[in-house]
Amino acid sequence: MKKGYLLIAALALVLMVFQVPEAKAATEWNKKEDAIEVETGPYTFHGYTSVDDKFCWIYWIEINPYKADQATELTIPSELMGRTVTRIGYDIPDDRKVSCYNNLFGIKVEKLGEEEDSCDGYLPKLENLTKIEIPDTVEQIEATCFAGVKYLKFIELPPNVKNIKEDTFYGCENLEKIVLPKNLESIILEAFQECPKLNDLEISSESENFEVKNGILIEKKTKRALMTGRVVENITIPKGVKVLGKRFLADSVVKKLSIPASVEKIEIGALDGDCIQNISIAKSNKYYGWDGQCMYHKKKRTLLAVKATKKGYVRISNKVKYIKDAPIALGVKVKVLVIPASVKRINKDGLVIARSVMYEFYKVYFLGKKPPKIFSTKAWATAAYSSILNEVYVRKKALPAFKNKYNEYGNVWLANSWHTFKPKELKKLK
Repeated sequence: MKKGYLLIAALALVLMVFQVPEAKAATEWNKKEDAIEVETGPYTFHGYTSVDDKFCWIYWIEINPYKADQATELTIPSELMGRTVTRIGYDIPDDRKVSCYNNLFGIKVEKLGEEEDSCDGYLPKLENLTKIEIPDTVEQIEATCFAGVKYLKFIELPPNVKNIKEDTFYGCENLEKIVLPKNLESIILEAFQECPKLNDLEISSESENFEVKNGILIEKKTKRALMTGRVVENITIPKGVKVLGKRFLADSVVKKLSIPASVEKIEIGALDGDCIQNISIAKSNKYYGWDGQCMYHKKKRTLLAVKATKKGYVRISNKVKYIKDAPIALGVKVKVLVIPASVKRINKDGLVIARSVMYEFYKVYFLGKKPPKIFSTKAWATAAYSSILNEVYVRKKALPAFKNKYNEYGNVWLANSWHTFKPKELKKLK
Protein backbone atom coordinates (compact mmCIF):
# COMPACT_ATOMS: atom_id res chain seq x y z
CA MET A 1 0.00 0.00 0.00
CA LYS A 2 2.84 2.36 0.88
CA LYS A 3 4.47 1.60 -2.48
CA GLY A 4 1.25 2.62 -4.22
CA TYR A 5 1.21 5.98 -2.43
CA LEU A 6 4.86 6.59 -3.28
CA LEU A 7 4.22 5.81 -6.94
CA ILE A 8 1.28 8.25 -7.08
CA ALA A 9 3.34 10.96 -5.39
CA ALA A 10 6.20 10.46 -7.83
CA LEU A 11 3.84 10.70 -10.82
CA ALA A 12 2.27 13.89 -9.41
CA LEU A 13 5.73 15.45 -9.02
CA VAL A 14 6.62 14.62 -12.63
CA LEU A 15 3.39 16.17 -13.86
CA MET A 16 4.03 19.34 -11.82
CA VAL A 17 7.50 19.68 -13.34
CA PHE A 18 6.17 19.46 -16.87
CA GLN A 19 3.22 21.73 -16.23
CA VAL A 20 5.22 24.68 -14.87
CA PRO A 21 5.07 27.40 -17.57
CA GLU A 22 8.41 28.31 -19.10
CA ALA A 23 9.65 31.73 -17.98
CA LYS A 24 10.10 34.20 -20.79
CA ALA A 25 13.84 34.55 -21.27
CA ALA A 26 15.42 37.92 -22.00
CA THR A 27 15.97 38.40 -25.70
CA GLU A 28 19.58 38.11 -26.85
CA TRP A 29 20.70 40.29 -29.73
CA ASN A 30 23.14 40.10 -32.60
CA LYS A 31 24.60 43.60 -32.37
CA LYS A 32 26.02 43.87 -35.83
CA GLU A 33 25.52 47.32 -37.30
CA ASP A 34 22.99 47.47 -40.10
CA ALA A 35 21.94 43.85 -39.64
CA ILE A 36 18.64 45.34 -40.83
CA GLU A 37 18.41 48.51 -42.88
CA VAL A 38 15.13 49.59 -44.45
CA GLU A 39 14.46 52.93 -46.15
CA THR A 40 10.94 54.34 -46.15
CA GLY A 41 10.37 57.89 -47.36
CA PRO A 42 12.58 60.29 -45.40
CA TYR A 43 13.47 57.60 -42.83
CA THR A 44 15.98 54.77 -42.80
CA PHE A 45 15.41 52.22 -40.03
CA HIS A 46 18.53 50.54 -38.64
CA GLY A 47 18.03 47.49 -36.48
CA TYR A 48 19.58 44.53 -34.70
CA THR A 49 18.09 41.06 -34.98
CA SER A 50 17.56 38.66 -32.10
CA VAL A 51 19.70 35.55 -31.84
CA ASP A 52 16.67 33.41 -32.75
CA ASP A 53 16.03 35.75 -35.73
CA LYS A 54 12.43 36.45 -34.65
CA PHE A 55 12.66 40.00 -33.31
CA CYS A 56 14.07 43.37 -34.26
CA TRP A 57 15.50 46.20 -32.15
CA ILE A 58 15.42 49.56 -33.96
CA TYR A 59 18.38 51.42 -32.49
CA TRP A 60 18.53 54.27 -35.01
CA ILE A 61 16.08 56.03 -37.31
CA GLU A 62 18.09 58.07 -39.76
CA ILE A 63 16.44 61.13 -41.30
CA ASN A 64 17.57 61.97 -44.82
CA PRO A 65 18.70 65.63 -44.60
CA TYR A 66 17.49 66.20 -48.15
CA LYS A 67 14.01 64.98 -47.23
CA ALA A 68 13.80 66.48 -43.73
CA ASP A 69 10.85 68.66 -44.77
CA GLN A 70 8.88 65.42 -45.33
CA ALA A 71 9.66 64.12 -41.84
CA THR A 72 6.49 65.48 -40.23
CA GLU A 73 4.97 62.21 -39.03
CA LEU A 74 6.67 59.00 -38.05
CA THR A 75 5.02 55.60 -37.82
CA ILE A 76 7.45 53.09 -36.40
CA PRO A 77 6.81 49.76 -38.13
CA SER A 78 5.71 46.71 -36.15
CA GLU A 79 7.83 44.52 -38.40
CA LEU A 80 11.07 44.90 -40.33
CA MET A 81 12.12 42.26 -42.86
CA GLY A 82 9.92 39.65 -41.21
CA ARG A 83 11.10 40.34 -37.64
CA THR A 84 8.73 41.73 -35.02
CA VAL A 85 9.87 45.09 -33.63
CA THR A 86 9.97 44.79 -29.81
CA ARG A 87 12.58 47.35 -28.78
CA ILE A 88 13.52 50.89 -29.81
CA GLY A 89 16.22 53.33 -28.81
CA TYR A 90 19.97 53.88 -28.61
CA ASP A 91 22.10 50.95 -27.50
CA ILE A 92 23.35 52.20 -24.13
CA PRO A 93 26.20 50.10 -22.69
CA ASP A 94 25.36 48.22 -19.50
CA ASP A 95 28.12 50.01 -17.59
CA ARG A 96 26.94 53.36 -19.05
CA LYS A 97 30.55 54.55 -19.32
CA VAL A 98 29.95 56.91 -22.21
CA SER A 99 30.11 60.70 -22.27
CA CYS A 100 26.86 61.12 -24.17
CA TYR A 101 23.89 59.01 -25.14
CA ASN A 102 22.07 59.31 -28.45
CA ASN A 103 18.36 59.60 -29.05
CA LEU A 104 16.51 57.39 -31.50
CA PHE A 105 17.57 59.69 -34.34
CA GLY A 106 21.30 59.40 -33.66
CA ILE A 107 21.61 62.85 -32.08
CA LYS A 108 23.62 63.38 -28.92
CA VAL A 109 21.87 63.93 -25.59
CA GLU A 110 23.68 65.04 -22.45
CA LYS A 111 24.42 62.28 -20.00
CA LEU A 112 22.72 62.68 -16.62
CA GLY A 113 25.08 64.38 -14.18
CA GLU A 114 27.59 65.44 -16.81
CA GLU A 115 27.48 69.23 -16.93
CA GLU A 116 30.15 69.59 -19.59
CA ASP A 117 27.78 68.22 -22.22
CA SER A 118 24.87 70.42 -23.19
CA CYS A 119 23.37 68.57 -26.16
CA ASP A 120 19.62 68.04 -25.77
CA GLY A 121 19.02 65.76 -28.73
CA TYR A 122 17.66 68.46 -31.04
CA LEU A 123 18.81 69.28 -34.54
CA PRO A 124 16.97 71.27 -37.24
CA LYS A 125 16.10 68.08 -39.14
CA LEU A 126 13.66 67.29 -36.29
CA GLU A 127 11.85 70.62 -36.47
CA ASN A 128 9.01 69.28 -38.63
CA LEU A 129 8.43 66.09 -36.65
CA THR A 130 5.20 66.55 -34.69
CA LYS A 131 3.69 63.07 -34.56
CA ILE A 132 5.12 59.68 -33.61
CA GLU A 133 3.20 56.41 -33.53
CA ILE A 134 4.69 53.39 -31.77
CA PRO A 135 3.34 49.89 -32.52
CA ASP A 136 1.89 47.73 -29.75
CA THR A 137 4.62 45.14 -30.41
CA VAL A 138 7.20 47.37 -28.70
CA GLU A 139 7.94 46.28 -25.13
CA GLN A 140 11.11 48.22 -24.36
CA ILE A 141 12.00 51.88 -24.93
CA GLU A 142 15.55 52.99 -24.14
CA ALA A 143 16.67 56.04 -22.17
CA THR A 144 16.86 59.34 -24.14
CA CYS A 145 14.84 57.72 -26.94
CA PHE A 146 12.74 60.77 -27.88
CA ALA A 147 14.87 63.47 -26.25
CA GLY A 148 14.99 66.70 -28.22
CA VAL A 149 11.90 66.12 -30.36
CA LYS A 150 10.83 69.66 -29.54
CA TYR A 151 7.65 69.88 -31.58
CA LEU A 152 6.08 66.60 -30.51
CA LYS A 153 2.74 67.37 -28.82
CA PHE A 154 1.21 63.97 -28.10
CA ILE A 155 2.42 60.42 -27.70
CA GLU A 156 0.84 57.13 -26.69
CA LEU A 157 3.11 54.42 -25.34
CA PRO A 158 2.42 50.76 -26.13
CA PRO A 159 0.54 48.86 -23.39
CA ASN A 160 3.31 46.33 -22.71
CA VAL A 161 6.13 48.79 -22.04
CA LYS A 162 6.96 48.14 -18.39
CA ASN A 163 9.62 50.76 -17.65
CA ILE A 164 10.05 54.42 -18.58
CA LYS A 165 13.73 55.29 -18.30
CA GLU A 166 15.72 58.47 -17.65
CA ASP A 167 15.57 61.31 -20.15
CA THR A 168 13.18 59.43 -22.46
CA PHE A 169 11.39 62.69 -23.33
CA TYR A 170 14.04 65.16 -22.17
CA GLY A 171 13.66 68.52 -23.91
CA CYS A 172 10.30 67.77 -25.57
CA GLU A 173 9.31 71.39 -25.07
CA ASN A 174 5.87 71.18 -26.67
CA LEU A 175 4.77 67.79 -25.36
CA GLU A 176 1.29 68.34 -23.88
CA LYS A 177 -0.17 64.87 -23.40
CA ILE A 178 1.12 61.36 -22.84
CA VAL A 179 -0.83 58.11 -22.58
CA LEU A 180 1.12 55.83 -20.28
CA PRO A 181 1.33 52.03 -20.75
CA LYS A 182 -1.37 49.95 -19.09
CA ASN A 183 1.24 47.47 -17.83
CA LEU A 184 3.70 50.08 -16.57
CA GLU A 185 5.70 48.86 -13.56
CA SER A 186 8.25 51.60 -12.97
CA ILE A 187 8.96 55.16 -14.07
CA ILE A 188 12.01 57.36 -13.63
CA LEU A 189 10.59 60.86 -13.34
CA GLU A 190 13.69 62.43 -14.90
CA ALA A 191 12.20 61.02 -18.10
CA PHE A 192 10.16 64.23 -18.39
CA GLN A 193 12.79 66.86 -17.61
CA GLU A 194 12.40 70.06 -19.62
CA CYS A 195 8.83 69.25 -20.68
CA PRO A 196 7.20 72.51 -19.50
CA LYS A 197 3.88 72.02 -21.31
CA LEU A 198 3.20 68.44 -20.23
CA ASN A 199 -0.12 68.78 -18.47
CA ASP A 200 -2.28 65.83 -19.47
CA LEU A 201 -1.35 62.44 -18.06
CA GLU A 202 -3.49 59.44 -18.91
CA ILE A 203 -3.36 55.77 -17.99
CA SER A 204 -5.84 52.94 -18.33
CA SER A 205 -8.12 52.29 -15.36
CA GLU A 206 -7.02 48.66 -15.74
CA SER A 207 -3.46 49.53 -14.71
CA GLU A 208 -2.48 47.56 -11.60
CA ASN A 209 0.32 49.91 -10.56
CA PHE A 210 -0.62 53.52 -11.37
CA GLU A 211 -3.58 55.86 -11.57
CA VAL A 212 -4.20 59.52 -12.38
CA LYS A 213 -6.32 61.67 -10.03
CA ASN A 214 -6.70 65.44 -10.17
CA GLY A 215 -4.09 65.41 -12.91
CA ILE A 216 -1.59 63.73 -10.54
CA LEU A 217 0.20 60.46 -11.32
CA ILE A 218 -0.06 58.18 -8.27
CA GLU A 219 1.61 54.87 -7.52
CA LYS A 220 -1.20 52.66 -6.21
CA LYS A 221 0.74 50.36 -3.89
CA THR A 222 2.64 53.07 -2.00
CA LYS A 223 -0.01 55.81 -2.47
CA ARG A 224 2.85 58.02 -3.65
CA ALA A 225 2.14 61.13 -5.74
CA LEU A 226 4.85 61.13 -8.40
CA MET A 227 4.20 64.14 -10.61
CA THR A 228 1.59 66.68 -11.57
CA GLY A 229 0.68 68.65 -14.67
CA ARG A 230 3.24 71.31 -15.53
CA VAL A 231 0.93 74.23 -16.35
CA VAL A 232 -1.63 73.96 -13.52
CA GLU A 233 -1.32 76.72 -10.91
CA ASN A 234 -3.50 75.28 -8.12
CA ILE A 235 -3.17 71.67 -7.00
CA THR A 236 -5.17 69.74 -4.41
CA ILE A 237 -3.60 66.45 -3.41
CA PRO A 238 -6.29 63.72 -3.43
CA LYS A 239 -7.29 62.27 -0.06
CA GLY A 240 -5.58 58.98 0.56
CA VAL A 241 -2.19 59.99 -0.87
CA LYS A 242 0.49 59.20 1.73
CA VAL A 243 3.72 60.33 0.06
CA LEU A 244 4.79 63.26 -2.11
CA GLY A 245 7.57 62.00 -4.35
CA LYS A 246 10.94 63.70 -4.72
CA ARG A 247 10.17 65.43 -8.04
CA PHE A 248 6.52 66.12 -7.46
CA LEU A 249 6.60 69.84 -8.32
CA ALA A 250 9.63 69.71 -10.61
CA ASP A 251 9.35 71.88 -13.74
CA SER A 252 5.81 72.91 -12.78
CA VAL A 253 4.24 76.37 -12.43
CA VAL A 254 2.17 75.36 -9.39
CA LYS A 255 1.62 78.38 -7.12
CA LYS A 256 -0.77 76.93 -4.57
CA LEU A 257 -0.67 73.44 -3.08
CA SER A 258 -3.19 71.88 -0.69
CA ILE A 259 -2.01 68.87 1.34
CA PRO A 260 -4.58 66.54 2.97
CA ALA A 261 -4.43 64.82 6.35
CA SER A 262 -3.42 61.52 4.75
CA VAL A 263 0.08 62.67 3.73
CA GLU A 264 2.68 61.06 6.02
CA LYS A 265 5.89 61.76 4.12
CA ILE A 266 7.22 64.54 1.90
CA GLU A 267 10.40 63.41 0.17
CA ILE A 268 13.41 65.70 -0.24
CA GLY A 269 12.88 67.88 -3.31
CA ALA A 270 9.14 67.22 -3.55
CA LEU A 271 8.28 70.89 -2.99
CA ASP A 272 11.03 72.34 -5.18
CA GLY A 273 8.80 74.17 -7.63
CA ASP A 274 10.01 77.43 -9.12
CA CYS A 275 6.65 79.16 -8.69
CA ILE A 276 5.27 77.78 -5.42
CA GLN A 277 3.95 80.58 -3.20
CA ASN A 278 1.43 79.02 -0.87
CA ILE A 279 1.10 75.63 0.83
CA SER A 280 -1.90 74.77 2.97
CA ILE A 281 -2.06 71.70 5.18
CA ALA A 282 -5.13 70.05 6.69
CA LYS A 283 -5.25 70.82 10.42
CA SER A 284 -5.85 67.15 11.15
CA ASN A 285 -2.56 66.13 9.50
CA LYS A 286 -0.52 64.36 12.19
CA TYR A 287 2.83 64.84 10.52
CA TYR A 288 3.03 68.30 8.96
CA GLY A 289 1.80 71.75 9.88
CA TRP A 290 2.52 75.47 10.04
CA ASP A 291 3.71 77.48 13.00
CA GLY A 292 4.18 81.17 12.32
CA GLN A 293 6.23 81.49 9.16
CA CYS A 294 7.41 77.89 9.14
CA MET A 295 6.15 74.64 7.68
CA TYR A 296 7.62 71.81 9.71
CA HIS A 297 7.44 68.11 10.55
CA LYS A 298 5.53 67.83 13.82
CA LYS A 299 7.26 64.71 15.10
CA LYS A 300 10.78 65.15 13.74
CA ARG A 301 10.67 68.92 14.26
CA THR A 302 12.45 69.55 10.97
CA LEU A 303 11.98 72.63 8.79
CA LEU A 304 10.49 72.24 5.31
CA ALA A 305 9.48 75.70 4.14
CA VAL A 306 9.33 79.33 5.19
CA LYS A 307 7.28 82.32 4.15
CA ALA A 308 8.97 85.70 4.47
CA THR A 309 7.37 89.08 5.14
CA LYS A 310 7.35 91.69 2.39
CA LYS A 311 10.72 92.87 3.69
CA GLY A 312 12.12 89.35 3.41
CA TYR A 313 12.15 88.66 7.16
CA VAL A 314 11.81 85.09 8.51
CA ARG A 315 11.92 83.92 12.10
CA ILE A 316 12.23 80.17 12.47
CA SER A 317 9.59 78.69 14.78
CA ASN A 318 10.59 77.54 18.25
CA LYS A 319 9.03 74.20 17.34
CA VAL A 320 11.82 73.60 14.84
CA LYS A 321 14.79 71.66 16.21
CA TYR A 322 16.60 70.68 13.02
CA ILE A 323 17.26 72.48 9.75
CA LYS A 324 17.94 69.29 7.91
CA ASP A 325 17.19 69.34 4.21
CA ALA A 326 16.73 72.22 1.80
CA PRO A 327 14.02 74.43 3.32
CA ILE A 328 12.26 76.29 0.56
CA ALA A 329 11.08 79.89 0.47
CA LEU A 330 7.53 80.61 -0.66
CA GLY A 331 7.27 83.79 -2.68
CA VAL A 332 9.43 86.61 -1.30
CA LYS A 333 13.20 86.27 -1.15
CA VAL A 334 14.66 85.71 2.30
CA LYS A 335 16.85 88.66 3.30
CA VAL A 336 16.90 88.17 7.06
CA LEU A 337 16.83 84.76 8.73
CA VAL A 338 16.45 84.50 12.50
CA ILE A 339 17.40 81.15 14.02
CA PRO A 340 16.17 80.56 17.61
CA ALA A 341 17.91 78.63 20.36
CA SER A 342 15.52 75.71 19.75
CA VAL A 343 17.46 74.84 16.59
CA LYS A 344 20.13 72.43 17.81
CA ARG A 345 21.41 71.01 14.54
CA ILE A 346 21.83 72.39 11.04
CA ASN A 347 22.66 70.30 8.02
CA LYS A 348 25.73 71.86 6.46
CA ASP A 349 24.08 71.37 3.08
CA GLY A 350 20.68 72.50 4.37
CA LEU A 351 21.54 76.17 4.21
CA VAL A 352 23.73 75.69 1.17
CA ILE A 353 20.98 74.03 -0.83
CA ALA A 354 18.49 76.57 0.43
CA ARG A 355 20.50 79.26 -1.28
CA SER A 356 19.36 78.01 -4.66
CA VAL A 357 15.75 78.55 -3.62
CA MET A 358 16.02 81.22 -0.94
CA TYR A 359 18.81 83.17 -2.63
CA GLU A 360 21.50 84.63 -0.40
CA PHE A 361 20.85 85.28 3.27
CA TYR A 362 22.03 88.85 3.64
CA LYS A 363 21.73 88.64 7.41
CA VAL A 364 21.49 85.62 9.68
CA TYR A 365 20.72 86.04 13.38
CA PHE A 366 21.41 83.29 15.93
CA LEU A 367 19.41 83.84 19.13
CA GLY A 368 21.00 81.01 21.10
CA LYS A 369 24.02 81.23 23.34
CA LYS A 370 25.51 78.11 21.81
CA PRO A 371 26.04 77.47 18.07
CA PRO A 372 24.01 74.66 16.49
CA LYS A 373 25.85 71.47 15.59
CA ILE A 374 26.64 70.87 11.93
CA PHE A 375 25.97 67.42 10.49
CA SER A 376 25.60 65.40 7.26
CA THR A 377 28.20 67.18 5.18
CA LYS A 378 29.09 66.80 1.52
CA ALA A 379 32.56 67.55 0.27
CA TRP A 380 31.42 69.63 -2.70
CA ALA A 381 29.11 71.91 -0.76
CA THR A 382 31.67 74.32 0.69
CA ALA A 383 33.52 74.76 -2.58
CA ALA A 384 30.36 75.26 -4.59
CA TYR A 385 28.84 78.03 -2.49
CA SER A 386 31.35 80.41 -0.96
CA SER A 387 29.17 83.17 0.49
CA ILE A 388 25.94 81.71 1.75
CA LEU A 389 25.97 83.74 4.99
CA ASN A 390 26.97 87.28 4.13
CA GLU A 391 26.54 88.70 7.62
CA VAL A 392 26.23 86.66 10.78
CA TYR A 393 24.79 88.23 13.95
CA VAL A 394 25.09 86.64 17.40
CA ARG A 395 24.68 87.81 21.00
CA LYS A 396 27.77 89.56 22.31
CA LYS A 397 28.60 86.94 24.93
CA ALA A 398 28.09 84.15 22.39
CA LEU A 399 30.48 85.53 19.77
CA PRO A 400 33.61 83.61 20.93
CA ALA A 401 31.72 80.30 21.01
CA PHE A 402 30.33 80.81 17.50
CA LYS A 403 33.71 81.81 16.10
CA ASN A 404 35.37 78.80 17.66
CA LYS A 405 32.74 76.49 16.23
CA TYR A 406 33.10 78.22 12.87
CA ASN A 407 36.83 77.56 12.91
CA GLU A 408 36.27 73.98 14.03
CA TYR A 409 34.10 73.21 11.01
CA GLY A 410 36.13 75.28 8.58
CA ASN A 411 34.17 77.29 6.05
CA VAL A 412 30.84 75.77 6.98
CA TRP A 413 28.87 78.93 7.60
CA LEU A 414 30.98 80.93 5.14
CA ALA A 415 30.48 84.22 6.94
CA ASN A 416 31.80 87.34 5.29
CA SER A 417 31.55 89.26 8.55
CA TRP A 418 30.62 88.72 12.20
CA HIS A 419 28.44 91.10 14.22
CA THR A 420 26.73 91.31 17.59
CA PHE A 421 23.17 92.51 18.24
CA LYS A 422 20.56 93.19 20.86
CA PRO A 423 17.13 91.45 20.62
CA LYS A 424 15.22 94.73 20.33
CA GLU A 425 17.04 95.47 17.08
CA LEU A 426 15.12 92.66 15.35
CA LYS A 427 11.85 94.58 15.50
CA LYS A 428 13.12 97.03 12.93
CA LEU A 429 13.84 94.23 10.44
CA LYS A 430 10.36 92.67 10.27
